[in-house]
Amino acid sequence: MPNLNIKTRILLFVVVFEILAYSSIVLFSNVYYSRALSEVKEQEIIQTFKSSANKIDHTILLMEQSAYNLAQHGQSLYLQHQKVNFEKDDLKLKFSSILKQHFTFFDLALGGGVWFEPSVVFVDSDYFGPYVYRDNKEIKFSWDLSNAEYDYHNQEWYQLGKQAAKKFTTNYLDTSLY
Repeated sequence: MPNLNIKTRILLFVVVFEILAYSSIVLFSNVYYSRALSEVKEQEIIQTFKSSANKIDHTILLMEQSAYNLAQHGQSLYLQHQKVNFEKDDLKLKFSSILKQHFTFFDLALGGGVWFEPSVVFVDSDYFGPYVYRDNKEIKFSWDLSNAEYDYHNQEWYQLGKQAAKKFTTNYLDTSLY
């Protein structure tokens, strides 16, 4: 460098200093903004998770309320039947109407029904389990699972529901329904 004059040396120093300064700024920005971006993304993920959990909790509450309402409708029709003694076909139509209406408004469910113990509704009927299900967007009523072949009384879902109902049965409910 002995042949370089003072202006060239200063210019070279300024250029090298600017390159180092710019590189330092870029490096610092990458590190700082990378952390900040990670924190923002982490907060977004946490918020999305919380929102999804809240939606699931809300859906579960809706389904619990729907099951409760359906049980209340079933009990109400059963008690009416005890007083009026509906014919089988009349009671079946009433259950069909209530179930279709219920599941028309509760579009989160694929279907459901009201299932009774043997001979509770009609002495000569061991199976009385009206239900509806969704077939695309149409709600269809059926008795397909109310027979000895399916034997809903011994299905795991029925036994679990029966055990849960017994736990929560209060004094004013007729326990013969369970």
